[in-house]
Amino acid sequence: MKNALNHQAPGASKPQWYELSPQRYDEEVALMKTHYPAFKLHREEGKNICWTGTAQAIKKDGSTLKQLEVKIEIPHDYPTSFPRVSDVSKSLKPQNCPHLTHVGGNDYILCYGNRLDGELDFNGTTRIKDVVNYTCIFLAQQWHYEKRGYWPKGQAHGILPFLRYEIYEQTILSHEICPCGLGDRHYGACHMPNVRELLNILDLSATPKVCGEARRIERNEICPFCDKKKKYKKCCALNVNYSESKTFLLLKYPKVFGMSEQDRDRFLETIIRIADQSHEEAQKKNLKETNEVPQR
Repeated sequence: MKNALNHQAPGASKPQWYELSPQRYDEEVALMKTHYPAFKLHREEGKNICWTGTAQAIKKDGSTLKQLEVKIEIPHDYPTSFPRVSDVSKSLKPQNCPHLTHVGGNDYILCYGNRLDGELDFNGTTRIKDVVNYTCIFLAQQWHYEKRGYWPKGQAHGILPFLRYEIYEQTILSHEICPCGLGDRHYGACHMPNVRELLNILDLSATPKVCGEARRIERNEICPFCDKKKKYKKCCALNVNYSESKTFLLLKYPKVFGMSEQDRDRFLETIIRIADQSHEEAQKKNLKETNEVPQR
């Protein structure tokens, strides 16, 4: 995957991005001073620079909804690799926050679950100051999750962008570094299991309602997705992570099952709503069961 994570440990001998691009460095520092003057810059020659400060979700009346002490570390090969947002105060717990990535010990960093949506493009218009804004929005959504029991506007852990990418762009192989932007975990051990869980929900609730329903492709039949005339197990099955999911096959290869691309797009929007509803119902049920457990 392009923009794959390649963080360099502090003290490494490789040139730092601010040494190679002093103009970009000056721009980033000026933007941070303008938008978030309370954040402190830490720079030691030859090491990753970082900003520390307090990210806050603010209510309409100006009061603080939720805040978090964070460290934003900029890797040596920025902007190819994304900044790491660490929970310095360690107030977020993995069991209560679905958007944390474990990086060792008791250290967790915020997950860029929306990376594949194109909302974060540090080679383009995105800058470090946007990371603080992203974190503030994250905190507002996390407050909602803690109070209501489900993540607003989408699946927990930001998995819909990965499904969209697999459908419209290319397959993310399970042994590749997860493109969520943080950590060194493979996709198969990071976001991929959550996407599989979503597809299981969709296979049960959405696909049977669609005309031209996808069928399971047998491993030994001729691959229907290309013209190579090979058995499926030695052809496209090698590059499709979700070959057991009827919903995924229907979305990935609509023409094979008599569906137009326009109908596929409408179907995707429908199943996203179904997935959101299923997720919210499950979270509310879990929250209710938790509240009903007698306290000792």
